[in-house]
Amino acid sequence: MRVLNKKLLIKILIVSFLVPSTLLASNLISAIKGGDISATQLAIESGADLNKKYDLIQIDEETTPLMLAAYYGYFDVVELLVESGADVFIRNSILDSALTIAQEQGYNDIVDYLIPYFREIKYDFFGASEDIEWEDSLDDALEEAEEKHKYVMAVFMRIGCKWSKKMGESSFQDEIIDQLINKSFIPVLMDKEIGEYPREELQVKYTPTIFFLDSDMNVKSKIGGFRSPEKFMKELKVVIKRLNKN
Repeated sequence: MRVLNKKLLIKILIVSFLVPSTLLASNLISAIKGGDISATQLAIESGADLNKKYDLIQIDEETTPLMLAAYYGYFDVVELLVESGADVFIRNSILDSALTIAQEQGYNDIVDYLIPYFREIKYDFFGASEDIEWEDSLDDALEEAEEKHKYVMAVFMRIGCKWSKKMGESSFQDEIIDQLINKSFIPVLMDKEIGEYPREELQVKYTPTIFFLDSDMNVKSKIGGFRSPEKFMKELKVVIKRLNKN
């Protein structure tokens, strides 16, 4: 927990009374661009909006302060913003989050810091039934598939994707579908953005996408895009029959 000294507290009180929100925003953006942790903290404590979107030419027209810090690779600033209440899940106009921006820029320390936030909520976001026996990782699922002579059902979603959420809360809440999944497959749920799979071997262009894999990770079948419970059950039965013939 950061303790403010008396001089900084006085500055904050003065700024909060005298500085308009537009200037606060400008100060915050300037501080982040310069990687100035003290000025960033002052702007935050003075009441700057951490989740407001700004039109920043070098990034996007809907860039939050956290996205800006991730773009420049300022780990300490990213950490301060998150601890101060910045929303890590907000996306810009091209659906990038601070995480994907850090990934594109190659700032692995920021990526490693942000990923746990996404892992923590992926099951809640997807909204599937708690009766589905998800494996913790793709590696665990492949190992389990080999031991039990089953196929892996790798479900790729993305936090923030309305079609992922819609399918999770409908098709994966159907009792019969849940039973089919547990009986026929080793299921694993993965967020497309957080590096939970070998991208060179499994090309996920959009979410939701479901791969049916053998224990050597060979793709045996695939379902791409949202499916209603009725359509998903029909396609799932076709996949099961096809795989049982092998």
